[in-house]
Amino acid sequence: MASADPMGLTKTWELSLYELHRSPQEAITDNTEIAVSPRSLHSELMCPICLDMLKKTMTTKECLHRFCSDCIVTALRSGNKECPTCRKKLVSKRSLRPDPNFDLLISKIYPSRDEYEAHQTRVLEKLNKSHSQANLVQSINEGIKLQTQNRLQRTKKNQHEELNESSSSTTSKPSNSSSRDNVTRTMVQTKVAKKNEVCYDLRKGRTSFNCRHLRHNRM
Repeated sequence: MASADPMGLTKTWELSLYELHRSPQEAITDNTEIAVSPRSLHSELMCPICLDMLKKTMTTKECLHRFCSDCIVTALRSGNKECPTCRKKLVSKRSLRPDPNFDLLISKIYPSRDEYEAHQTRVLEKLNKSHSQANLVQSINEGIKLQTQNRLQRTKKNQHEELNESSSSTTSKPSNSSSRDNVTRTMVQTKVAKKNEVCYDLRKGRTSFNCRHLRHNRM
C-alpha cells in the first residue's frame, strides 16, 4: 500500500485548454518599460464588491479572483457561499488565502493611498457637480418647452371656442324669427277659434253658432 504524501507534492492540478496550449511569456530581463493606461490599472486593482482599490487582498484558492479581506469575509458570513465574480463554490474562509505580493505591487504603483483617495473624492465631486448643473439646465429647457406647448394648445382651444360661439349665434337668429312667426300664427288661430266657438245646448240637442258674422250673413 502506497503511503500518502503529507506535503502534497504529487498532487496533480487540472489545467484548462488555454493553460494547456498557451505559449509562456518571455521574462523581461532588461530595463524596458511598458506604458499602461490608468483605466486598465484601475480595473485590475479594483475590488469587484466595493469597486474601490484592493485593501488587504485575499485570493480565492479555486478561481484565483482577488477581493478585499473585509468585503469577501462579510459576503461569506452573509450566506453567499460562492465567488462574486465567477459564482464558483466557496465553502468558508478556508477557501481564501492572503496575497501580500499584490499589496506590495499596489503600494509600488500608488505609494500614498490617502492621496489617491483624496484625488478620487475630488474627481467624484467634480462629476457630481457637472452632472447636477447639466440636469438643472436640461430640466429648465424641458419646462420651457412644455410651457410653450401648453400656451399654443390654449390659444388654439380659445380660438376654436370663439368660432363655435359665433357660428351658434348666427344659426340661432333665424330660429328666433321662425319661433316668433309660429307664435303669431297660434295667436291668430286662437282668435279665430274663439269667434267660431260652438255652443252645445244639451236641452234642445242643437248646436248654435255664436258667430256674429254668420248671423249677419243669414239675415
